[in-house]
Amino acid sequence: MKMTYKNLNVSELEQRLKSLLPESNEFIVELSLDGDGPTIVCNEVMTLKNIIGLVEKQGFKVNDYTGIKSNGNMRECIGIILDKPFIHERTNESIEGLFILGNSCDGITTNVLYSFLIRAEKPDSIHPILFSVDIVAKDIESAKFSFFEKINSFKYPSKEEKISFIPVTYENGDWVEMEPEESKDEIRFGIDSLTLEKMNVAFKVYSEKYNNQFKDLNVESLEEFVMSIFEDDSPEQKSYGYIARWSEDNPYWSLFIVCDGVEGEMLCGGDYPLNLMDKKELDNVLSLFSKQKKKVIVNTDGYFID
Repeated sequence: MKMTYKNLNVSELEQRLKSLLPESNEFIVELSLDGDGPTIVCNEVMTLKNIIGLVEKQGFKVNDYTGIKSNGNMRECIGIILDKPFIHERTNESIEGLFILGNSCDGITTNVLYSFLIRAEKPDSIHPILFSVDIVAKDIESAKFSFFEKINSFKYPSKEEKISFIPVTYENGDWVEMEPEESKDEIRFGIDSLTLEKMNVAFKVYSEKYNNQFKDLNVESLEEFVMSIFEDDSPEQKSYGYIARWSEDNPYWSLFIVCDGVEGEMLCGGDYPLNLMDKKELDNVLSLFSKQKKKVIVNTDGYFID
């Protein structure tokens, strides 16, 4: 679904805001780096007067969003893209979009934002990448259809260059949905900006970052890094491996390098997503655990972060 915009005047916007929360003069506003989709920097409470003053000064259009997922709940909203972004005083970020929240959605919203977690695999890259894709649709099935319609439209020069896009799911088959807040290292695309060119760039950047991640530690590989942790072990604290899913919201499997604290708590020295390791690298690391007589615990029930 392609994003469209409405050119409302200030008075019309004010009336829509009053209808969004009829009993309130204050709104929770999610400030976004992107006006086409909520790449949220922070939330602020703003009065109706302050919102109107801001958009009147910067210029604005209203986008398609009528609902947005915030803190795990679907909320009614009005989405605004600013003609002139402004620099947020507290974060020093350039703000292009405002997503003004209303009540929890009790009825049917026209257009809702869905953010899905996707795994992409490429034959010439040993490391898959995870990214989020934002889609505005009337319901989740329409959003899924838009995603498949988009990736099926890609034209590849050869079979060897074809990228596989795999939605990340929970055990019950439901697609993992992400919050709109973008973390520092997250890769995120709007459905309209998801292109082969950008995916190829993402693979290149990620591969370079992964291959260079140990240079600052003066080691050449994950295996060497794990060995350096083992060498720092003491009789009181001994490292071991722990394999588990990260969390319910991010259920990817990871290898954690951990040790037990003085009070029995688990101390983590780093986590490494298993789906981002090639088979040889994983074999080498697990063999290292065996050679060093280090245990590896596999948790198949819960998550590392409850």
